[in-house]
Amino acid sequence: MAGGVRSWRGPAPVAGWQTTLEQRGFVGCARHFIECVQNQTVPETAGEQALLAQRIVEKLWRDAISE
Repeated sequence: MAGGVRSWRGPAPVAGWQTTLEQRGFVGCARHFIECVQNQTVPETAGEQALLAQRIVEKLWRDAISE
């Protein structure tokens, strides 16, 4: 996957200086999405892929909580 999530983050400063959202890549993902809307370009990750990934993460959380 050329580019990918890493390219959204840019150089990573010391983790203790970053917010949780920055550490987990959400800031970069949101920035990428906004740029795509503004520039009318296609995001690197399709909405279907993002939705599937979210569903997987939610299931993992539910399974972990129920144990």
